[in-house]
Amino acid sequence: MRQRGFTLIELMVVVVIIGIAASLIVVTIGSDPLGRRAEDETRRAAALLELAQEQAILEGREYAVGLARDGYRFYRLQGADWVAVQDDALLRPRTLEPGLVIELRVEDAQVPLTEDGDAREAPQLVLYSSGERTPFELTIAPEGLTSGPALRGKTFGRLEIELPDST
Repeated sequence: MRQRGFTLIELMVVVVIIGIAASLIVVTIGSDPLGRRAEDETRRAAALLELAQEQAILEGREYAVGLARDGYRFYRLQGADWVAVQDDALLRPRTLEPGLVIELRVEDAQVPLTEDGDAREAPQLVLYSSGERTPFELTIAPEGLTSGPALRGKTFGRLEIELPDST
């Protein structure tokens, strides 16, 4: 009578295959946590800009966004002055996670942003009550990298997010 079972070599081959599969899963999931957070922040910024644009249209008043390298805040036009939005839980000031930075281009020109977490004196992006907006390209990327998810806004229409190639 012959006993049936697995040989030691067969068991080792299975263990090696499971190890390789597990390492591929770990590499795939945890390969670029800052890149994934940059994508999440870009999607959040797009949703908030769309919300502010809709509020501008519904209220019949201009809104704007002031950007710094590490965050952004929303403004309303009151009289001739831009006043920071204070009373809205969704349009509150936002600070990026450490290691992420914002870059802004308006009309194909790089806009210098401050480092101190507060926007410049005048907001850089205006969301008009007519539905128009300042055309822009905003990139949120890990500091030191030249590319990241890009958020593009044309004068009219929905915002577009372009994710960098993962190849």
